[in-house]
Amino acid sequence: MGWKSSLAIKFHLGFWFYLVGGGAVYYYIEDPLYHLPPQPKTMTINATFCQHLVNLVENYIRNIVNVPLEPNDSTVRKKVTRDSCNDLTNSGKSEENGNHDVAWEFSSALFLCMTILTTIGYGCFSPNSSWGKVFCIFYGLIGIPICGILLANTSDYFSNGFLRLYKQRQSKQQRDKWHGIFIAAIIFLLPGLVVFFFIPAATFTYLEDWSYLDATYFSFVTLTTIGFGDIIAAQETNYPQLWLYRIGWIVWVMLGIAYWVTIISFITKALRSKRLRERWEKTSHAISLQAKEMRRIVKQLSTNDLNGNFAFTALKSKIAFDFSSKLSTFIGSIRAERKRQPPPDE
Repeated sequence: MGWKSSLAIKFHLGFWFYLVGGGAVYYYIEDPLYHLPPQPKTMTINATFCQHLVNLVENYIRNIVNVPLEPNDSTVRKKVTRDSCNDLTNSGKSEENGNHDVAWEFSSALFLCMTILTTIGYGCFSPNSSWGKVFCIFYGLIGIPICGILLANTSDYFSNGFLRLYKQRQSKQQRDKWHGIFIAAIIFLLPGLVVFFFIPAATFTYLEDWSYLDATYFSFVTLTTIGFGDIIAAQETNYPQLWLYRIGWIVWVMLGIAYWVTIISFITKALRSKRLRERWEKTSHAISLQAKEMRRIVKQLSTNDLNGNFAFTALKSKIAFDFSSKLSTFIGSIRAERKRQPPPDE
């Protein structure tokens, strides 16, 4: 195992420790607030609205029984007014704050940290305490770049493998066509769509009782880090293994986002490889022309030296020196290109 592989493994382990550590901190900070008694909300009923409702009921009764109500017969009006207003008032007392609708446990804290690091930000869990909000700022400032580097390294590794496979399966003529790169990207993208979109969508349909369209929509919104938060998985508290469900969600998010970035990285590298191949061919052609010119100059130099034409010899010596400088510049640029990326395969 090379030092790069060892460093990558350590970096991955460090990220997961950072995630778990952040979850532990948030679980400790936010746990008391999530277990506070829910604060009831009251609904103020406008008297005019109640009177309007009573009038509607009177008109409805009058149309049904076809018997006009006497003006002094207030029994129905009083009863309807009292019952309607009481029902409307009581309906607001059972409403609670959003954070108390979901269970808070350690897996919830991990869920929160994952939405911070991946910038998905559903909004189902959020810091409520002052310390939690302060910690979110510093945790995100450090963790978001770490997550970005992790995803970049992972996608770079797999995209290089895709690029090698692409070069092996395509001829040089096919690789030089722009549309071939995008066709190959679509071919490599299809297995990922099945594994990270369609199969998880079927799983969410079963576990969350969603439609398949909603489940696919949720998968796309999550893995592209759009994160609207209109529908969210792993929030129901009646699952016997809710913590396992949330851990599976975290793993799915990391792998899915990494695969998505891998495809984008593959397209970028394939296009860059094509441009590099074009530059390589142009440079090789220019060097070939300069080499032919050099051979012609040397041949003329040898001929004029024998004839004693020293002025011509000096002139051609200067031309030869200029060519040597240009040749050195070409060779230096080629070496620099080779350090950045190996020459394209033929």
